[in-house]
Amino acid sequence: MADPRCAATGGLGALCVVVELRRRVTDTYRLNACDPDLPLTVYIEHTNFVALYDYGGRRLAYLGRYFHSRPRRHRRRRHGEPALDRGAGRATPGFAAEDAVALHPSRIPYAAPLVGLGQLSRIPPVVSHIPGLYVCTTAQIYP
Repeated sequence: MADPRCAATGGLGALCVVVELRRRVTDTYRLNACDPDLPLTVYIEHTNFVALYDYGGRRLAYLGRYFHSRPRRHRRRRHGEPALDRGAGRATPGFAAEDAVALHPSRIPYAAPLVGLGQLSRIPPVVSHIPGLYVCTTAQIYP
């Protein structure tokens, strides 16, 4: 039988778009947006931290929005990828739609644990209920 702590941890899902860029948009690696009206919460320009060579010469950025993994708890989950693209221009200085060469969208139902009070007692075990299977995720890293 599965350990109940695995289901009790709770989590954050993510709506994200990897953007291939024509040019460097900002000198910053990561920008967090705190405006609840924006369809994204983070802009990460990876090629400001990792060499272009490592990405085949392409400039890459990540646009994302994290949400509670239960769909009805977060209205932003229903936004499509174009909403993220439009939001980038409002949240990231210098970003324009024509800067995007290609968009690679994805939705992830579980991207990170939702940590709250009493988390220590809800950390799932590394040894799973399946013989010989060990599980290690960000849910087991605390604090």
